[in-house]
Amino acid sequence: IQTMMANLESLGMNRIYTHVSMFTDSLYESEYYPMSRYVSGKIGKTVDYDPLEIIISEASLRQIQVEAWINPLRSFTKSEMEQVSNKFPVRQWYDDNELRKQNLMFVDNRYYLNPGSQDVRDLVNSYVKELCTKYNLAGVHIDDYEGCI
Repeated sequence: IQTMMANLESLGMNRIYTHVSMFTDSLYESEYYPMSRYVSGKIGKTVDYDPLEIIISEASLRQIQVEAWINPLRSFTKSEMEQVSNKFPVRQWYDDNELRKQNLMFVDNRYYLNPGSQDVRDLVNSYVKELCTKYNLAGVHIDDYEGCI
């Protein structure tokens, strides 16, 4: 991270976008989503450091602002979903047939959160509030480009 930030600084960059939620997972330890496998190698496996805090701290030392980038609707495949702890809403929805129909859609071997569901909108809002409360971010970008929704 230090090397990356030093490189960005040398190029005159003043802002970065950091992908913090790719598949209803999280780059940091979240109340709402499991830790991303891109951090620890396994869905939900926590680490003893905070990757997002390190990114923000190193960027701040160089006057680089950090904006969070999330994909709020794209979730896990069936086999990945079965690795998610049931303490997280997406797994609770998956395990309950009625909630699964209401909150999840299965397209091309992947689950997506249903944006028409109030539960889904509440979950996304809660995650964004958590992000903005825990971290000094310059912004949050919401991106979902999947054609199935």
